[in-house]
Amino acid sequence: MKSVLIIVTSANIKTDFGNKTYNEQEVGLAKALSRKGCRCGIAYYGGNQEREEDFLADGLKIRMYLFKGRDFLKTAFFENYERVFKRYDILLPITYDHYESYRLAMKYPAKTIVYNGTYFSTFNKRYNLKCAVCDKFFLPGYRRKNTMFITKNRLSAEFLNKKGLANTHVVGVGFDAAQMSSSEMLDSELSKKIEKLKSDGQNILLYVGRLEKRRNILFLLELFKVLSKKTKSTLVIIGNGTEEYKASCKDFVSSNGLGDSILYQERMEQRFLPKIYKESDLFLLPTSYEIFGMVILEAMYFGTPVLTTLNGGSDILIKNGESGYIIPDLNLEKWEEKCIDVLQRDNSKLSERAHNVVAENFVWDVLADKFLDCFDTKIKNKD
Repeated sequence: MKSVLIIVTSANIKTDFGNKTYNEQEVGLAKALSRKGCRCGIAYYGGNQEREEDFLADGLKIRMYLFKGRDFLKTAFFENYERVFKRYDILLPITYDHYESYRLAMKYPAKTIVYNGTYFSTFNKRYNLKCAVCDKFFLPGYRRKNTMFITKNRLSAEFLNKKGLANTHVVGVGFDAAQMSSSEMLDSELSKKIEKLKSDGQNILLYVGRLEKRRNILFLLELFKVLSKKTKSTLVIIGNGTEEYKASCKDFVSSNGLGDSILYQERMEQRFLPKIYKESDLFLLPTSYEIFGMVILEAMYFGTPVLTTLNGGSDILIKNGESGYIIPDLNLEKWEEKCIDVLQRDNSKLSERAHNVVAENFVWDVLADKFLDCFDTKIKNKD
């Protein structure tokens, strides 16, 4: 039985040991690997806290750790946890440019595989600068050790290949179907409002995610302003953000008289989201950068047509015009035209194809086999 420790190397990702409200990738992967017979653990940055205990997820026992350490630029520097690392056959730190990923790859080259999703984007100016600095110190070691990388998307694999890191394997990110079972379809106050609007002939446009500059929410609102004049539509927004950015969005809504046409909710428990997706006519994600986009996975799984930019998730998930729609840039006229086109057509076949793409290829139980193939290769070549 293989043992795998997934190591979340970001200092800004926290856990409350089992009280999950979102589709957390490391938990979904750990559960799928456990179902395949692996013994799994997940380690998080704990600041001044240290903790270690088992928790049950869907009846599966997963060992959870909080490691003490320091935070520098949202990157974790752990204290000495060699006693933990020695317990596992495979160490799976997340993100190539984090110090702990590099340190583990150097100290435990025979069993460390880095799971990476980042790629180059002109939007990420600070991140690109950070990578330039990290690459100067990390790349020679990664090349020398021939470190294996599993990537979340093709763009990330290309990004690493250009740096001379050739031992890359594109696997993707999985949907945790057990967390959001389509058989439940639970009602919420929001879904009841949406049902009433649909019975009155309204089209439902949906956005789920953080309200931030990267996601171009002001562009989304500008798009809706145009669409609201040409279609009978309501925009549903679910997500939180900084007070400053939310205020700018609220100002736009208020100054353009859109308040009566937008339903906004800061938070939604995951168990209520399936019904929201199912009732929506179009999911909009005008993002400038997305490592994968769990919301794209969710929308496609529940058959909601997706319109988004070219990003890490859409590049691997969407065949344009067949399982969703991609517009590479934020051209308002193009987005308006495509939205109207989608709302006027029968999307039943596209919705079915979108669901099948996720259900057949991007659920964690399917991806777990690809991870296990990489683990086997790593273990066989450890000498």
